Amino acid sequence: MNHTAKYWPDVDTHWDLPITIASLSFCKQTFNHALVQHVCMYIAEERWPELKEYFVDNSLALVPLGSTEQHGPHLPLATDYMIAEAYARKAAAETEFLCTPTVNVGVSPHHKQFSGTMWVDAPVFRNYVESFTRNLAYHGIDRVIFVNAHGGNVQHLREVGRRLRDDRVLYAIEWMWNESIPDLVNDLFEQNGPHGGPKETAMIQYLADELVRNDRLAEAHEEGLSSFDSETGRKFGARTFYDAIDNTENGVLGNQTDATAAKGKEMFEAATEQLIKLTEWVNKQPLDELMPKSHVWDSPLDEAGRGRGMKIRNRLVHLMRNVTGLDRAGGRLAVTTVPHVPR
Repeated sequence: MNHTAKYWPDVDTHWDLPITIASLSFCKQTFNHALVQHVCMYIAEERWPELKEYFVDNSLALVPLGSTEQHGPHLPLATDYMIAEAYARKAAAETEFLCTPTVNVGVSPHHKQFSGTMWVDAPVFRNYVESFTRNLAYHGIDRVIFVNAHGGNVQHLREVGRRLRDDRVLYAIEWMWNESIPDLVNDLFEQNGPHGGPKETAMIQYLADELVRNDRLAEAHEEGLSSFDSETGRKFGARTFYDAIDNTENGVLGNQTDATAAKGKEMFEAATEQLIKLTEWVNKQPLDELMPKSHVWDSPLDEAGRGRGMKIRNRLVHLMRNVTGLDRAGGRLAVTTVPHVPR
Protein backbone atom coordinates (compact mmCIF):
# COMPACT_ATOMS: atom_id res chain seq x y z
CA MET A 1 0.00 0.00 0.00
CA ASN A 2 1.37 3.40 -0.97
CA HIS A 3 1.09 6.44 1.23
CA THR A 4 1.08 10.07 0.21
CA ALA A 5 3.31 11.18 3.04
CA LYS A 6 4.63 14.71 3.43
CA TYR A 7 7.30 13.46 5.91
CA TRP A 8 8.52 16.99 6.63
CA PRO A 9 5.74 18.53 8.72
CA ASP A 10 3.88 21.66 7.68
CA VAL A 11 5.69 22.00 4.35
CA ASP A 12 3.49 23.95 1.97
CA THR A 13 3.54 21.63 -1.02
CA HIS A 14 1.28 19.15 -2.78
CA TRP A 15 1.98 15.76 -4.31
CA ASP A 16 0.27 14.69 -7.53
CA LEU A 17 1.28 11.03 -7.29
CA PRO A 18 1.24 8.54 -4.41
CA ILE A 19 4.78 7.83 -3.24
CA THR A 20 6.41 5.64 -0.66
CA ILE A 21 8.12 7.16 2.33
CA ALA A 22 11.48 5.77 1.19
CA SER A 23 11.38 7.76 -2.04
CA LEU A 24 10.96 11.19 -0.49
CA SER A 25 13.80 13.69 -0.93
CA PHE A 26 12.96 17.16 0.27
CA CYS A 27 16.26 18.83 1.02
CA LYS A 28 16.95 19.76 -2.57
CA GLN A 29 13.79 21.84 -2.67
CA THR A 30 13.54 25.16 -0.87
CA PHE A 31 10.54 25.56 1.41
CA ASN A 32 9.52 28.49 3.57
CA HIS A 33 9.59 26.42 6.70
CA ALA A 34 11.88 26.22 9.69
CA LEU A 35 12.56 22.53 9.09
CA VAL A 36 14.42 23.21 5.86
CA GLN A 37 16.18 26.57 5.87
CA HIS A 38 18.98 25.82 3.41
CA VAL A 39 19.52 23.62 0.40
CA CYS A 40 20.83 20.24 1.55
CA MET A 41 23.64 18.61 -0.41
CA TYR A 42 22.22 15.11 -0.81
CA ILE A 43 24.86 13.02 -2.55
CA ALA A 44 22.46 10.89 -4.60
CA GLU A 45 20.90 13.94 -6.26
CA GLU A 46 24.14 15.71 -7.15
CA ARG A 47 26.28 15.42 -10.25
CA TRP A 48 29.94 14.45 -9.96
CA PRO A 49 31.37 17.90 -10.89
CA GLU A 50 29.46 19.53 -8.00
CA LEU A 51 30.59 16.78 -5.66
CA LYS A 52 34.18 17.20 -6.80
CA GLU A 53 33.95 20.85 -5.74
CA TYR A 54 32.48 19.82 -2.39
CA PHE A 55 35.33 17.40 -1.68
CA VAL A 56 37.89 20.10 -2.43
CA ASP A 57 36.66 22.29 0.44
CA ASN A 58 34.90 19.84 2.79
CA SER A 59 35.69 16.47 4.32
CA LEU A 60 32.68 15.65 6.52
CA ALA A 61 29.60 13.56 5.71
CA LEU A 62 26.41 12.65 7.59
CA VAL A 63 25.22 9.06 7.17
CA PRO A 64 21.67 8.28 8.41
CA LEU A 65 20.97 4.72 9.55
CA GLY A 66 17.91 3.04 10.99
CA SER A 67 15.92 -0.14 10.57
CA THR A 68 12.81 -1.64 8.98
CA GLU A 69 11.27 -3.42 11.92
CA GLN A 70 8.06 -3.69 13.90
CA HIS A 71 7.16 -0.77 16.13
CA GLY A 72 3.90 -2.10 17.50
CA PRO A 73 0.35 -1.94 16.16
CA HIS A 74 0.44 1.84 15.78
CA LEU A 75 3.76 2.84 14.15
CA PRO A 76 5.19 1.99 10.71
CA LEU A 77 8.14 -0.33 10.25
CA ALA A 78 10.00 2.67 8.80
CA THR A 79 9.98 4.50 12.15
CA ASP A 80 13.72 4.33 12.89
CA TYR A 81 15.06 5.18 9.47
CA MET A 82 12.51 7.98 9.01
CA ILE A 83 13.73 9.57 12.23
CA ALA A 84 17.40 9.14 11.31
CA GLU A 85 16.89 10.60 7.84
CA ALA A 86 14.95 13.57 9.17
CA TYR A 87 17.74 14.47 11.60
CA ALA A 88 20.52 13.96 9.06
CA ARG A 89 18.78 15.97 6.35
CA LYS A 90 17.94 18.82 8.72
CA ALA A 91 21.48 19.00 10.12
CA ALA A 92 22.93 18.83 6.61
CA ALA A 93 20.65 21.64 5.51
CA GLU A 94 21.71 23.81 8.45
CA THR A 95 25.44 23.13 8.23
CA GLU A 96 25.73 22.63 4.44
CA PHE A 97 27.58 19.36 4.88
CA LEU A 98 27.04 16.29 2.73
CA CYS A 99 24.25 13.81 3.48
CA THR A 100 24.30 10.26 2.09
CA PRO A 101 21.38 7.94 1.31
CA THR A 102 19.81 6.27 4.33
CA VAL A 103 20.66 2.73 5.41
CA ASN A 104 17.16 1.51 6.18
CA VAL A 105 17.74 -2.13 7.14
CA GLY A 106 19.79 -2.72 10.26
CA VAL A 107 20.55 -5.31 12.93
CA SER A 108 17.05 -6.33 14.04
CA PRO A 109 16.86 -10.11 14.54
CA HIS A 110 15.42 -9.47 18.01
CA HIS A 111 12.18 -8.35 16.31
CA LYS A 112 12.01 -11.22 13.79
CA GLN A 113 8.82 -12.80 15.22
CA PHE A 114 6.77 -9.79 14.10
CA SER A 115 5.53 -9.81 10.52
CA GLY A 116 7.47 -7.74 8.01
CA THR A 117 10.57 -7.08 10.12
CA MET A 118 13.72 -7.09 8.00
CA TRP A 119 17.26 -7.49 9.26
CA VAL A 120 20.81 -8.37 8.32
CA ASP A 121 23.26 -10.35 10.38
CA ALA A 122 25.58 -8.21 12.47
CA PRO A 123 28.83 -9.08 10.60
CA VAL A 124 27.15 -8.32 7.26
CA PHE A 125 25.94 -4.96 8.57
CA ARG A 126 29.36 -4.03 9.93
CA ASN A 127 31.17 -5.01 6.76
CA TYR A 128 28.67 -3.21 4.54
CA VAL A 129 28.81 0.03 6.53
CA GLU A 130 32.60 -0.13 6.72
CA SER A 131 32.84 -0.74 2.98
CA PHE A 132 30.76 2.22 1.84
CA THR A 133 32.36 4.45 4.46
CA ARG A 134 35.74 3.57 2.97
CA ASN A 135 34.25 4.65 -0.37
CA LEU A 136 33.65 8.09 1.12
CA ALA A 137 37.26 8.21 2.31
CA TYR A 138 38.40 7.42 -1.23
CA HIS A 139 36.69 10.61 -2.40
CA GLY A 140 38.24 12.75 0.34
CA ILE A 141 35.97 12.40 3.38
CA ASP A 142 38.00 12.03 6.57
CA ARG A 143 35.24 12.31 9.19
CA VAL A 144 31.76 10.78 9.28
CA ILE A 145 28.84 11.04 11.68
CA PHE A 146 26.58 7.99 11.73
CA VAL A 147 23.18 9.56 12.43
CA ASN A 148 21.54 6.54 13.99
CA ALA A 149 18.00 5.92 15.24
CA HIS A 150 18.08 2.19 15.97
CA GLY A 151 19.47 0.84 19.23
CA GLY A 152 20.41 -2.47 17.62
CA ASN A 153 22.94 -0.68 15.40
CA VAL A 154 24.83 1.16 18.12
CA GLN A 155 27.52 -1.34 19.13
CA HIS A 156 28.14 -2.30 15.51
CA LEU A 157 28.57 1.29 14.37
CA ARG A 158 31.00 1.81 17.23
CA GLU A 159 32.96 -1.23 16.06
CA VAL A 160 33.03 0.07 12.48
CA GLY A 161 34.24 3.43 13.75
CA ARG A 162 37.02 1.72 15.70
CA ARG A 163 38.15 -0.29 12.67
CA LEU A 164 38.31 2.77 10.45
CA ARG A 165 40.07 4.84 13.09
CA ASP A 166 42.59 2.11 13.93
CA ASP A 167 43.41 1.85 10.23
CA ARG A 168 43.69 5.64 10.13
CA VAL A 169 41.20 5.74 7.24
CA LEU A 170 38.95 8.36 8.81
CA TYR A 171 37.18 9.30 12.04
CA ALA A 172 33.62 7.98 12.33
CA ILE A 173 31.37 8.47 15.33
CA GLU A 174 27.87 7.20 16.15
CA TRP A 175 25.13 9.61 17.26
CA MET A 176 21.77 8.50 18.68
CA TRP A 177 19.11 11.19 18.84
CA ASN A 178 17.47 10.37 22.19
CA GLU A 179 20.84 9.92 23.90
CA SER A 180 21.64 13.53 23.05
CA ILE A 181 18.63 14.83 25.02
CA PRO A 182 18.06 12.34 27.89
CA ASP A 183 16.83 14.89 30.41
CA LEU A 184 14.24 16.32 28.02
CA VAL A 185 12.96 12.86 27.10
CA ASN A 186 12.61 11.93 30.77
CA ASP A 187 10.85 15.21 31.56
CA LEU A 188 8.35 14.83 28.72
CA PHE A 189 7.27 11.26 29.48
CA GLU A 190 6.50 9.48 32.71
CA GLN A 191 7.55 6.16 31.15
CA ASN A 192 9.15 6.80 27.78
CA GLY A 193 9.78 3.19 26.77
CA PRO A 194 12.84 2.02 24.87
CA HIS A 195 10.95 0.72 21.82
CA GLY A 196 7.73 1.83 20.14
CA GLY A 197 7.00 3.92 23.21
CA PRO A 198 5.80 7.51 23.53
CA LYS A 199 9.07 9.14 22.44
CA GLU A 200 9.14 7.37 19.08
CA THR A 201 5.38 7.74 18.73
CA ALA A 202 5.66 11.49 19.31
CA MET A 203 8.47 11.75 16.76
CA ILE A 204 6.44 10.08 14.00
CA GLN A 205 3.34 12.07 14.96
CA TYR A 206 5.43 15.15 14.24
CA LEU A 207 7.23 13.89 11.13
CA ALA A 208 4.46 11.90 9.46
CA ASP A 209 1.29 11.76 11.54
CA GLU A 210 -0.68 10.14 8.70
CA LEU A 211 1.42 6.99 9.20
CA VAL A 212 0.47 6.72 12.88
CA ARG A 213 -2.58 4.69 13.88
CA ASN A 214 -3.61 7.07 16.64
CA ASP A 215 -6.73 4.96 17.17
CA ARG A 216 -4.48 2.14 18.40
CA LEU A 217 -2.43 4.03 20.99
CA ALA A 218 -4.52 2.73 23.89
CA GLU A 219 -4.26 -0.81 22.52
CA ALA A 220 -0.49 -0.50 22.19
CA HIS A 221 -0.26 0.66 25.80
CA GLU A 222 -2.62 -1.92 27.29
CA GLU A 223 -1.27 -4.94 25.44
CA GLY A 224 2.40 -3.98 25.58
CA LEU A 225 4.82 -3.83 28.48
CA SER A 226 3.77 -0.64 30.20
CA SER A 227 5.58 -1.04 33.49
CA PHE A 228 9.24 -2.02 33.70
CA ASP A 229 12.51 -1.12 35.37
CA SER A 230 16.20 -1.98 35.18
CA GLU A 231 15.51 -5.47 36.57
CA THR A 232 12.85 -6.43 34.03
CA GLY A 233 13.99 -9.50 32.09
CA ARG A 234 16.87 -10.19 34.47
CA LYS A 235 17.52 -13.05 36.89
CA PHE A 236 20.36 -12.99 39.40
CA GLY A 237 22.23 -10.31 37.43
CA ALA A 238 21.85 -11.95 33.99
CA ARG A 239 19.71 -10.86 31.05
CA THR A 240 17.42 -13.82 30.33
CA PHE A 241 15.79 -12.57 27.13
CA TYR A 242 16.99 -12.27 23.56
CA ASP A 243 13.96 -11.08 21.60
CA ALA A 244 11.43 -8.31 22.09
CA ILE A 245 8.60 -10.81 22.17
CA ASP A 246 10.12 -12.37 25.29
CA ASN A 247 9.03 -9.26 27.19
CA THR A 248 6.13 -7.82 25.23
CA GLU A 249 3.49 -9.62 23.17
CA ASN A 250 2.80 -6.70 20.83
CA GLY A 251 6.39 -5.56 20.53
CA VAL A 252 6.31 -2.23 22.37
CA LEU A 253 6.95 -0.74 25.79
CA GLY A 254 5.78 2.35 27.67
CA ASN A 255 2.66 4.50 27.51
CA GLN A 256 1.97 5.49 23.90
CA THR A 257 -1.06 7.58 24.89
CA ASP A 258 1.37 10.07 26.44
CA ALA A 259 2.70 11.03 22.99
CA THR A 260 1.83 14.21 21.06
CA ALA A 261 3.17 15.85 17.92
CA ALA A 262 4.07 18.90 20.01
CA LYS A 263 6.36 16.77 22.17
CA GLY A 264 7.85 15.29 19.01
CA LYS A 265 8.57 18.75 17.68
CA GLU A 266 10.26 19.76 20.93
CA MET A 267 12.50 16.70 20.88
CA PHE A 268 13.30 17.07 17.18
CA GLU A 269 14.41 20.67 17.55
CA ALA A 270 16.43 19.99 20.72
CA ALA A 271 18.22 16.93 19.32
CA THR A 272 18.85 18.66 15.98
CA GLU A 273 20.62 21.42 17.87
CA GLN A 274 22.83 18.82 19.53
CA LEU A 275 23.61 17.14 16.20
CA ILE A 276 24.54 20.46 14.62
CA LYS A 277 26.87 21.22 17.54
CA LEU A 278 28.46 17.80 17.22
CA THR A 279 28.90 18.25 13.47
CA GLU A 280 30.58 21.60 13.91
CA TRP A 281 32.81 20.26 16.69
CA VAL A 282 33.96 17.26 14.65
CA ASN A 283 34.62 19.47 11.64
CA LYS A 284 36.80 21.87 13.64
CA GLN A 285 39.06 19.23 15.20
CA PRO A 286 42.52 18.68 13.69
CA LEU A 287 42.44 15.22 12.14
CA ASP A 288 45.51 14.11 14.08
CA GLU A 289 43.64 14.81 17.31
CA LEU A 290 40.86 12.43 16.23
CA MET A 291 43.20 9.58 15.28
CA PRO A 292 44.54 6.92 17.70
CA LYS A 293 47.23 8.03 20.12
CA SER A 294 50.72 6.57 19.82
CA HIS A 295 51.82 3.56 21.82
CA VAL A 296 53.39 4.33 25.16
CA TRP A 297 56.67 2.98 23.78
CA ASP A 298 56.65 5.92 21.43
CA SER A 299 56.10 8.37 24.25
CA PRO A 300 59.01 10.35 25.74
CA LEU A 301 60.86 8.13 28.24
CA ASP A 302 64.20 8.32 29.93
CA GLU A 303 66.86 6.44 28.00
CA ALA A 304 66.98 3.56 30.49
CA GLY A 305 63.22 3.15 30.41
CA ARG A 306 63.10 3.26 26.61
CA GLY A 307 65.89 0.70 26.40
CA ARG A 308 64.12 -1.78 28.69
CA GLY A 309 60.85 -1.25 26.80
CA MET A 310 62.45 -1.87 23.43
CA LYS A 311 64.14 -5.06 24.65
CA ILE A 312 60.85 -6.43 25.95
CA ARG A 313 59.06 -5.55 22.72
CA ASN A 314 61.76 -7.16 20.56
CA ARG A 315 61.61 -10.37 22.59
CA LEU A 316 57.82 -10.53 22.25
CA VAL A 317 57.98 -9.93 18.50
CA HIS A 318 60.63 -12.66 18.16
CA LEU A 319 58.47 -15.08 20.16
CA MET A 320 55.33 -14.40 18.16
CA ARG A 321 57.08 -14.81 14.82
CA ASN A 322 58.32 -18.26 15.84
CA VAL A 323 55.11 -19.40 17.51
CA THR A 324 53.06 -18.59 14.44
CA GLY A 325 55.58 -20.04 11.95
CA LEU A 326 54.44 -23.19 10.09
CA ASP A 327 56.52 -25.68 8.11
CA ARG A 328 55.35 -28.32 5.63
CA ALA A 329 56.89 -31.71 6.40
CA GLY A 330 55.76 -34.86 4.69
CA GLY A 331 52.51 -33.22 3.59
CA ARG A 332 51.58 -32.33 7.18
CA LEU A 333 51.69 -29.02 9.00
CA ALA A 334 54.04 -28.85 11.93
CA VAL A 335 54.45 -25.93 14.29
CA THR A 336 57.99 -24.56 14.30
CA THR A 337 59.74 -24.99 17.63
CA VAL A 338 60.24 -21.86 19.64
CA PRO A 339 63.93 -21.36 20.39
CA HIS A 340 65.10 -20.47 23.85
CA VAL A 341 65.20 -16.72 24.36
CA PRO A 342 68.08 -15.83 26.69
CA ARG A 343 67.42 -13.31 29.42
